[in-house]
Amino acid sequence: YNWHAVNDPRGLAPAGWHIPSKEEWETLINCLGGAAIAGGKLKESGTIHWTPFNTGATNESGFTALPGLGRSAVQGVFLGILGAYRDGYWWTTNKVFEHYIIKHMDYASTEVSEIAQAATFGASVRCIKDVPPSK
Repeated sequence: YNWHAVNDPRGLAPAGWHIPSKEEWETLINCLGGAAIAGGKLKESGTIHWTPFNTGATNESGFTALPGLGRSAVQGVFLGILGAYRDGYWWTTNKVFEHYIIKHMDYASTEVSEIAQAATFGASVRCIKDVPPSK
């Protein structure tokens, strides 16, 4: 998805769900021990979908992060085609200047990093179930 699909007023997430903010991602990452190690706990273990060696991937969180390629913001070409499933990219709802915040994981690290991309970049979306209001 590009940012325009993520931010579409018709809503990309199904009813009762939403696309997470940077802060919601940070809460998850911090609960898993911080950015330096959370990627390993989020990534699917093994190398069926990730390029070997998929460093530190345990999926102990149950998140099962999969590589999601990516789509170049400039040329529109898909990154990671030809069997090189090295990276996963996920949108947040946050904007910084003229770019948008994406969370990133790769096969060679246990880290979850953050990058800013143009609205035309293509990345995955992972939705969060809304919490019903307290009575």
